[in-house]
Amino acid sequence: MSITLGLNLLLFVIFLLFTYNRLKRNYKLFYLLLLFYIQGFNMMTSLIYIEEGIYIHEQGKDSYFVGSVFFYFLFFIVTIYLCEKTITYLDKYLNFTDIKFSFLGAEIGGKFALMLVSLVLFLLYINVYLSPSPLFDKGVTRFTYWESSKLKFLNSIFGNTSIFIPFTLGLVYRKYKKISVVILLLYFVNMILIGQKFSPLVSGLYSFFFPLVLMSNNNNYKISIKKFINYKVLSVFVLVFSIVYYKYSLLNPFTHLGVETPFQAIIYRAFGLQAHLFWGCVENFVILELDKSWNIADLNYGMHHLMRHFYPGNSEQLNNAIQSGYSFTNAYPAILFYIFPVYLVYIIHAILMILLLGPLMWFLKRMIQGSNILFSLIAFQLFSWVVYTFKMGYFYKLLLPLLFFFMISTVIYFIKQTKNNDKIM
Repeated sequence: MSITLGLNLLLFVIFLLFTYNRLKRNYKLFYLLLLFYIQGFNMMTSLIYIEEGIYIHEQGKDSYFVGSVFFYFLFFIVTIYLCEKTITYLDKYLNFTDIKFSFLGAEIGGKFALMLVSLVLFLLYINVYLSPSPLFDKGVTRFTYWESSKLKFLNSIFGNTSIFIPFTLGLVYRKYKKISVVILLLYFVNMILIGQKFSPLVSGLYSFFFPLVLMSNNNNYKISIKKFINYKVLSVFVLVFSIVYYKYSLLNPFTHLGVETPFQAIIYRAFGLQAHLFWGCVENFVILELDKSWNIADLNYGMHHLMRHFYPGNSEQLNNAIQSGYSFTNAYPAILFYIFPVYLVYIIHAILMILLLGPLMWFLKRMIQGSNILFSLIAFQLFSWVVYTFKMGYFYKLLLPLLFFFMISTVIYFIKQTKNNDKIM
């Protein structure tokens, strides 16, 4: 084992110990931040793999050790620590959970939510019936399904995977258990029919359990890692791996890179592509000290800037690919190195965590724990948009979520002030 690999593995072990400690300390707060722990795991493992030396075909170069694992680990710690602190601080000084809405004298609650998701799911099934399905039509894929669908406007309204549906079902599950499970199963069937595979199904389960975990009455629940190591979990893992292995045995897209076997292709896909933008930015802008843009507006289309910076091929070909929706992944926080020097990168990141992500997650947590169906739905959708914006480096997409967040906060403030004045009078 080389010294550099040993250092990276040591950081990874510290990451795992830190993660397990936060899980045992407060499992609700851990679940609230779960997406960032998952991203941290994916990025750390990918960077360790990349730093051992591979050919990055999306950059047209060989990788080597640049200390990127350490730089990312700092980002991860800052993200978790500051978001936790922000949520705890707001919990202490801002206390509201009882904002309710009614329509025609009835509170907007579980029945309304079930009717809403049932109607949406019905429309999605109508679209599947009227449109070519990737499951039965070889000329259609999950990437082209919505383009060829008859009711394509549904995509712009509900999103590609309508992730709010399983979240809503999680909100009402305790009161409507059987029907919630039935609708959830129908949702997963719809995802399969439109060509979605592993990732959206996992996201659906994550969204379903999100409110269930945060509304749990057991605050002293003890987490044991042994519970997650059993034959059921291993069986699911083996099944998923077998399906992926079979897929790559039929078509290996990386043979031209010397990745010959299906197993090698799986490893390259899982670890070689996730964090290469971060590795490239550390190499270019920290180690080689290339000029920074110093233009904070570059955050708006951070992914595009990094793709154009690193792509080794024809620029016109890349622009056409970008126009068609093609992109790399995990442009943030890598884009910060493109814009600022290291001493400012972590300060800017910390400000974003304290002023944006932390308050938004706190608001979502409060609405769920207050059983506010309407605001919980809105807050979760805002949260999903913002997480996607950060991951992909498309900060221009923040305008709508921030506007909604400001409007909702203002409405809640005035409602609380009105209620307080009524109590005084």
